[in-house]
Parts: sequence; C-alpha cells; structure tokens
Amino acid sequence: YSNSSIQCLTTSGSDSIGGVLFDEKLREYIQTQDSWKEFQNTHPSRRELYNEALLRQCIDAKVQLSSAVKATIVVGDNGFFFEIYRAKFENLIADVVNNAIDIMNEAILKVNLNRHEINQVILVGGSTQVPLVQKMIKEYFGRDIVMHTLDPWCCVAQGACMISHAWEQSDFNESEIKINGKRFALDKDLDG
Repeated sequence: YSNSSIQCLTTSGSDSIGGVLFDEKLREYIQTQDSWKEFQNTHPSRRELYNEALLRQCIDAKVQLSSAVKATIVVGDNGFFFEIYRAKFENLIADVVNNAIDIMNEAILKVNLNRHEINQVILVGGSTQVPLVQKMIKEYFGRDIVMHTLDPWCCVAQGACMISHAWEQSDFNESEIKINGKRFALDKDLDG
C-alpha cells in the first residue's frame, strides 16, 4: 500500500492457523491434568457443559496472558481451579506460531523478496497480541517492524476502507473493481 494505491503481490495462508488453535491447545493440556479428570468424574452428567465452559475459560486466559504472567481458570462454581503461566502457554502454542511464521516466509519467497526488504508487518486478530507472536516476528525479521498504530481487531475493517477508497478512485461496475490497472471480480477475487 502506498500513495492510496493497493497492490497485492501474493497470498499465502492456512485455515488452520489462528487464535482458536491457541484456545484448543490450552484446553487439551488442561484436559490431560489429573485435577481435571477428577473434576469430570465427580460430575459425569455435566461433562459436555463443563468442557464448553473450559473452552470459554481458555479463551479468557489467552487474553489475560497477553498482558499478565498468570491466568486463572475456574469451571463449575469454583469446582475446578487451575493456574496457567504465560511461559507454559507459550510453550503449548509455539508450534502454531512457528507454522504462521513459515506461512509468512512462504509468501515472502513467492515474490522473490528477502525478509529484510519488508518494511512493516500488520497483525490481524486478537491473538496477535500474544507476546510470543510479536517476539517471533521480531526474531524472524531481526528487528521490530510490527505496525503498532493499527488495532489488530480493526485492521481488516481499515483495509476494507482502503479498498473502498480505491474503488471510488477507479472505473468500476457492479461486479468488478479496477485497482492499479488490474480488474478484480468482486464476487471471486475480493470475497464479495
């Protein structure tokens, strides 16, 4: 993006990467703990309900661990109590973050760029606020190039505004938009 112009050089990604995996990794870890198994065994009729509650608590813990070193998970009117430290959480999700770094590297290599030629990285989604994600990006690029002025929760909407602005500046009809001389079918190339 430069001078109000957007150019997509390449895309790369995976539907199996994201904060949901962080939540699942934490839930799976807790479900291996003897204290969780004992708690489940004392309430067999509520297992499904408690598993859903545990997932919600894992999501909350992930958010807490973005700014705190410890989070507490409580399920079933204080029947189950578990403390998780950021270091352990980061250990649980390291492989997911490494996969995301690999996908980013793949995109850079597709367009024959060197990672040192990248000026900024825009993080998208709340899970990018997890300190390990930002740390690994900094290590990968050898410097802090994360754009901290964009809110990871809002940057997709901001990108949509950039597309809208480009749309206003281009020749278009109801089914396509022209950006940088290239035509995009709105229902296919830009996901509607």
